[in-house]
Amino acid sequence: MKLRIKAIIAAIPAIIRLTCNANAAIATELKVKILETSQPIQIGSSTDAIAHNGQNRLGSIKGGTKIAINRQGRSVRFDKQLAAPLYVKPSENGLIWIQNRWYRGEVQLIPTPRGIAAVNIVELEEYLPSVVGKEMSASWPLEALKAQAVAARTYALYKQNTSRSRRSYYDLVNTTQDQVYQGVQAESAKTIAAVQSTQGVVMTHSGRVIFAAYHACSGGKTKNSEQVWGGYLPYLRSRTDFDQGIPACVPGRGFGHGVGMSQWGAFRLASQGWTWQQILGHFYSEISLSILPRDWN
Repeated sequence: MKLRIKAIIAAIPAIIRLTCNANAAIATELKVKILETSQPIQIGSSTDAIAHNGQNRLGSIKGGTKIAINRQGRSVRFDKQLAAPLYVKPSENGLIWIQNRWYRGEVQLIPTPRGIAAVNIVELEEYLPSVVGKEMSASWPLEALKAQAVAARTYALYKQNTSRSRRSYYDLVNTTQDQVYQGVQAESAKTIAAVQSTQGVVMTHSGRVIFAAYHACSGGKTKNSEQVWGGYLPYLRSRTDFDQGIPACVPGRGFGHGVGMSQWGAFRLASQGWTWQQILGHFYSEISLSILPRDWN
């Protein structure tokens, strides 16, 4: 069966260049599952891209076009060749199109019992601006966005460690089950600034990256971890929230699980002049702010 190639209808967005501090933490690669479906997945690239199986080149995709990738048996079909898994990597730091959005990094396509899964392989610091832009409004105070960036970075690394221990083919999903992630369309200059100004910073307790839970609002008081999940975590203790008067936050109930950082609480505190360090120190107990070690991976 021939490759079905057609022009990508969605406009290729202007790429906001992300810069890195050479003295900051080493780059850390994440695997984010974007979707899993029994139907073909549309894959494209803003620049010419190479398709390979992890060892050998299988072909290429012309920049500005997309193709339909199908599962065949226990493999993924690319042109007349089969791979398990299949990787597509744009050249020259181009963007990768996965089904209906642009993403940074590359894509891994894996045959699964349900059909085919698309996993975005992306550097941690390139993943975060999109998460910050979906988990908070980019119009919010920068200090709140910085607190969100550190919480999201910490959560991602905690989940990565968990996924590797259970030998999963991905670290996180792109929904509220983990953190909402929608590629470059959710980035902005402000969310990028929040990530870059806190680059590599994570929250730790007793030398370990914490489970950095967060939620929309608690309704006046956050919860202890054992009230929701049954397990005691010393850094997830009940704290006063500052979400009063927020329409979505019902007094005494809030919105979300109510553990860890309240996003609306962070908004209120940042609006009153609190720094991101003070915000995190309020919602998470007995934590240290640490730079991700260079040997994390």
